[in-house]
Amino acid sequence: MSQFPVPNILQCYRFIAEGQNAARRHVKDYEFDFYMDGERDMYIDGRYHKISKGCLVFRKPGQVVIGSGDYNMFILTLDFSKEQKISQDKYFRSDITPLQKKCEFDIFQDIPEVFFPTHQEEILELYKVMSKYSYPNIVNEEMQQKAVTEFLLLVLSDAYKHNRETVDMGYNNTSYVKRACNYINRNYAKDISVGDIADYLSLNKNYFIKLFKKELSQTPNQYILETRLFYAKLMLIQTDVAVGEIALLCGFNTVSYFIKCFRMKFGKSPLVYRNTYLSAQKS
Repeated sequence: MSQFPVPNILQCYRFIAEGQNAARRHVKDYEFDFYMDGERDMYIDGRYHKISKGCLVFRKPGQVVIGSGDYNMFILTLDFSKEQKISQDKYFRSDITPLQKKCEFDIFQDIPEVFFPTHQEEILELYKVMSKYSYPNIVNEEMQQKAVTEFLLLVLSDAYKHNRETVDMGYNNTSYVKRACNYINRNYAKDISVGDIADYLSLNKNYFIKLFKKELSQTPNQYILETRLFYAKLMLIQTDVAVGEIALLCGFNTVSYFIKCFRMKFGKSPLVYRNTYLSAQKS
């Protein structure tokens, strides 16, 4: 395993917000976000993740992230290149932030995009320390460096444990689930079935369903529906395409079924959801 330099902290603070709508963002730096509470739907380079309490999310420069739901988390943004020149009081995650040069250390291959670390309490305490010595508090680079080093070592240890357990439990099958998710994200607009996905993977249908549910805590059909609703919501708030056309473009056989599913998921009809969002944007 190659060595890594201790990175600079670009930002570390607690962020809380409810019901944030989906937004597409290009990741510019290395990001480690630890969720304290709430639920969030997130796509990283097209891969779907259900985010909940205790999740650690890891993203790298150049990735594309889309997410919606609740924020209750600690944000940590790191500069491994040590070439980012933005001061902590000016730093902000956005598409206009300069892209950090990628540092392809072997260790990054061992950290999942989303997982539940074993040492959650210890990781939380380290976030509190890093936040205490980061802007808008008085910046103490020495304390930052100590805390971020301990944080990375702990994350790597937990990531290794997670990966080891995945293999021990027969979850080299994780690759099947990832391939299934990618297949769904490419084909959600089509009339796809669980049988189609199992055939694509050359797996027995019942075995595939069991494998998928074990990995993601939801059935393939639930994942297909969540994906269709996610993209439908994006189209509602980012385009003026009619509701009926959105239903068809997102793989729903009938408009009435789309409206029923959307209302069950978001508590509003698609049209009310769009109008509410547009009104909020104007205010």
